[in-house]
Amino acid sequence: MKKVTVSISEHITENFKSYVVPFSKIADLVKSKFNYSAGAFKDNYRKADNYLNYSDMIILDIDDGKTIEQARIIFEPFDYIIATTKSHQKEKNGIICDRFRVLLPTENPINLDKFQYSKMMEEVYRDYPFVDTVCKDASRFYFPSKDSTIIMHNGFTNFEWEDYHRKAKDNDIAYQDILRRKQQLKEAFGNKENLEYGNGEKIDYIRKIAKTEKLLELLKYNEKYVSGQRNKTLYSYGRYFIDLGFNNEEVKELLLWVNNSGDSIPEDEIYKTVFKSLRIL
Repeated sequence: MKKVTVSISEHITENFKSYVVPFSKIADLVKSKFNYSAGAFKDNYRKADNYLNYSDMIILDIDDGKTIEQARIIFEPFDYIIATTKSHQKEKNGIICDRFRVLLPTENPINLDKFQYSKMMEEVYRDYPFVDTVCKDASRFYFPSKDSTIIMHNGFTNFEWEDYHRKAKDNDIAYQDILRRKQQLKEAFGNKENLEYGNGEKIDYIRKIAKTEKLLELLKYNEKYVSGQRNKTLYSYGRYFIDLGFNNEEVKELLLWVNNSGDSIPEDEIYKTVFKSLRIL
């Protein structure tokens, strides 16, 4: 049975350390004292912005709609662990039923960012509509249960996520739009940045030139930040800063500074449109 990456902590955000363990050991982990997540996180701090774009296990929550026996048949081709949760066969919202998780190692590592992961999981739900949709959060964690009943199964393959990712790219217009903007930003900024980074990180370079004419030059401010395009351009800048690893407050500060560097749009409009769309309020 293959090895998988899992992050564990006694807290809900801090000290989420990642380990590579045989998949069979996950059966012990879900009954331990540790909260767990299939994601790995920068500085061991679990939050969406710290997700390191790597996972090799998918965890599915099933709260109603399918019994354990039905799930065993559905997921029979795959290696899996089924683990009952604390609410299994207990009254919840007036319903008593099987409640459990299905943990699936993937055939290949999932090297998607948090947005791509979420879109990929939305396609998974189309095939498995009984799964709780909160599972699309790449940074989600799960509580252990010492009383969990464990079912371990060796299938003939592992879960393959790539087709779901391809479907997400084909089906989601917004997803395509974001990928296109990211490519445009890469093409617009890449060569100039690479001349000056040396061996440093891009985020360090941007911090170094933040709130200077050099940043405006890098962003092609005079060419792009024009009437009728400012909201769209500011959003693109924001996505670029987020992708580099800036936190929400840093992104807001940079965008407000860019906006105030010339002909500007009202700050309250930026909050209502750009910041809201970027989900950094």
